[in-house]
Amino acid sequence: MFASPEVVDTYYYSLRAGMIPVAFEADSIDVVYTSSQTAGITNVLLLIVSLVVFVALSALLVLKFKAMGAAAVVASSIAVMVELFFLQAMNWVVIGVASMISIIFMFIINYAAITILLNKVISQNKIGKTPETSVEDGFNKSIKQVSLIYGTTLVVGLLFAFIGKVELCAVGTILSLGAIFLAVTTIFLTRLIINLIYSIWPEKTHVFNLNKREDA
Repeated sequence: MFASPEVVDTYYYSLRAGMIPVAFEADSIDVVYTSSQTAGITNVLLLIVSLVVFVALSALLVLKFKAMGAAAVVASSIAVMVELFFLQAMNWVVIGVASMISIIFMFIINYAAITILLNKVISQNKIGKTPETSVEDGFNKSIKQVSLIYGTTLVVGLLFAFIGKVELCAVGTILSLGAIFLAVTTIFLTRLIINLIYSIWPEKTHVFNLNKREDA
């Protein structure tokens, strides 16, 4: 008896890959699973909560950092969509309570990393640097701290993925992929989008929550 079709798929592909040492005397087997209405409702609620958390954190970034925050939201959204694309192709990833919580955790981690980056950009601008130099120096000076955040998440995710079973393995996969994709988009794509927007509207520095200054 299995709790969900996803668990059935997990065992099926594990059996085909020879990961579960078991032999059947019959030529075929029947797989029966029982659906849990409570578990389904819980997953839906957690999905709603994760969406609310993502939208709320995105709104906070835009309100605090304006155009720079919007650039970070766009970059993060791309990372999330890419990760979801990969996850739907991974049959061993069982979406359950722990998986949804790990997704919410990734949103929070990403918000913290983006906040560190953009605060550093603003601090560079406040000491008299131009917006272009502030973005460049702000990202360069905070990249180690941000990389440590994503790197730690990646290590924890890989640990869960390799030693965990079923849902814990799914959590590890989500954390690992999230750390990789979000790190790339936050560190590189966000800066690219900010520079692109600034090149179009170089005079509207207030939109970036920055002041137009001369280099110190």
